Amino acid sequence: MKSSYFKDNAIAFTIVFIATLTACLAYFFLPERIPMQWNGIKVIWYADRIAIFLAPGISAIVVFLLKPVIDSFFRIYLTLLPKLSGIIVSGIALVLYSCEIYTIAFSFGLRWHLNYIVSLEFLFLAIFCLLYFLKTRKSLKSNKVRNQVQV
Repeated sequence: MKSSYFKDNAIAFTIVFIATLTACLAYFFLPERIPMQWNGIKVIWYADRIAIFLAPGISAIVVFLLKPVIDSFFRIYLTLLPKLSGIIVSGIALVLYSCEIYTIAFSFGLRWHLNYIVSLEFLFLAIFCLLYFLKTRKSLKSNKVRNQVQV
């Protein structure tokens, strides 16, 4: 069962690993205080640079603790879309990783609006989920037709 859990969440674990590795590498190059909250491109709140590990930490919590909750919440839909919770968890981890990257980039002078970046990521995630649903629905219909022909 454990190997199946890790196999089913390989993308999410990969994102968490890359986020942790990025935080470890960036930690030594970041200034003592890094931006943590923005209003557009204006920084509202700074934190110590150790806070760069929040994104990988929250991502790990989402993968290990929130995925079972998502599985139970979408229990009905998991028979039709078995990878739905994995896509949701991977998407959350990816958004958190992009926030980490943005924090690092902002610390070195990049000034973009984070809300646009995150909005685009959620849009791409929604499109990906829709395409996955349509593909799964199409394969379910073709399997249903094959089963009717065999009977």
